[in-house]
Amino acid sequence: MTKWLETFHGNPIWHRFIKGQKDQPLVLLGFDERFTVWTIINVENISTGEDLVTLKSCSSLGVLPKVESKKIPENSRSVVMTSLDAFADEVYQSAPVSVIDRARDAASQVLLAYFDLMGKSAKDLGALTNDLEKENEPKIIAASAAKIIARLHARAKPVEKAKRSLREIREQDAELATQCLGIILCELGWADWR
Repeated sequence: MTKWLETFHGNPIWHRFIKGQKDQPLVLLGFDERFTVWTIINVENISTGEDLVTLKSCSSLGVLPKVESKKIPENSRSVVMTSLDAFADEVYQSAPVSVIDRARDAASQVLLAYFDLMGKSAKDLGALTNDLEKENEPKIIAASAAKIIARLHARAKPVEKAKRSLREIREQDAELATQCLGIILCELGWADWR
């Protein structure tokens, strides 16, 4: 990630950071490890010739819903929480493809814990998704969210892109994968958006 320190002087932000870019830049406000992440909503050229930038907060606290760790099976709790923490750490520091990879890892870990599968009985995300649909009370929304993560993960692979002429993965795809992981946690009753 490239970082610049922008201070209070005329600065053509639109031309320098946004025009012609396929991804919107993130803005970090703060110092050292104490910063907040913001996304640019609008850039308007004002009468002085400077750019007026409108920002929207991307609070890292809101990446995932509030997880109630006591609801996660005890034998899997630490692995699930570690996986979710690793995912949350990646969200604002990594490229969209990496975020989707970590979302897939975390979703797989969550569903392995939900079905209490370990070792040789462990399954991949696709099989776990099918199991969600076959339950006595199917968890269709959680299964659909898991399928979206799996499809986004597959389309990020170079072979899939070449075979199917798929578009590039974008930041919005990573955001969708993030929301899908949150939905899975909520649908399983392990988390709530607060």
